[in-house]
Amino acid sequence: MERLQQIIAEFGKIINDNELIMHILYHLPSEYDTINDQYMKDLDDEKEIELEDLRSDLQRKYDRLLDQGNTGKPDDDNDVKIVKEEKALKTGFKKQFKGKCHVCGKIGHKGADCWTLEVNKGKRPANYYQKENVETKSFTGNCNYCQRKGH
Repeated sequence: MERLQQIIAEFGKIINDNELIMHILYHLPSEYDTINDQYMKDLDDEKEIELEDLRSDLQRKYDRLLDQGNTGKPDDDNDVKIVKEEKALKTGFKKQFKGKCHVCGKIGHKGADCWTLEVNKGKRPANYYQKENVETKSFTGNCNYCQRKGH
């Protein structure tokens, strides 16, 4: 891990131990959640964390995962390393869009992927039906602030 700090320093960016630990913790797979939670709590409590302690805990967890068969052995060929995002793209996995569609207003998809567009008719599920001529009901009561109707 110190070697990683040295490589980063070669590019002109100095990173302290806590920043490196935070970076490592944020990018751990879900199998390491117990270690992640423990160290994040320690960081929140402003306890001093040693890189060597983190490294040894991660190594022990990795060895346990190998013994349980929950992870494959790493490839020794460094040229074959694939970043998680690239691997996800190759397997066809895409992260769920968390914003709001600008076409229909629903959360969870982009306007370009919206089923209401005729262009995306082929993406619609078999049980999809589009509500047509649905009138939106407006508020008919009085406003609590200005006492006027309808807004």
